[in-house]
Amino acid sequence: MTKLLVFAGSTRQLSFNRRLANAAAAMARAEGADVTHIELSDFDVPLYNADLEARGTPSTLAELNDHDCLQFVLPSTGRAMPWIFRDTAGKDIDFTFRSQKRVHDDVLGCVNWAIAGGGLFQIYHFIAQAAVSRGELVEVLHSAGGRTRRFSILYPQNRHLSARVRAFVDFMVRAVRNT
Repeated sequence: MTKLLVFAGSTRQLSFNRRLANAAAAMARAEGADVTHIELSDFDVPLYNADLEARGTPSTLAELNDHDCLQFVLPSTGRAMPWIFRDTAGKDIDFTFRSQKRVHDDVLGCVNWAIAGGGLFQIYHFIAQAAVSRGELVEVLHSAGGRTRRFSILYPQNRHLSARVRAFVDFMVRAVRNT
């Protein structure tokens, strides 16, 4: 039996090299080969990121203007949400910018577009954490973090609230208080 090791020379999600490696691995498996397919981003080695290398990693809010930034548009208002930051003095900053790259009503669309090299975006840590852990995304401007948007859990308030919903609400209240 033929044994193959397949890997792409790029960590960008939608690079042609990575697509070719995926296709080659699938074709070889279909022909009966024993294929080991690895992702370079799974290894703790320094990797070249062409998207950030071209413009540099932003270290200030002003440098965001040199990058493609993905805007999330609220479906309820049709308005783009400003990015929110907190400076080193503790002052809250709403960063507004103009971008032709907009995502409407799909938070995970922002994550996937950024993984594919579409640009920078701002999102809750818990949504992007898996992609950051896999090395598909890199957090930038960490020093301007520390501010978050509110989010709500809505449920019908009545006497017949199921035990599962009540347990979930209680869990979330405790989790939020502990952060």
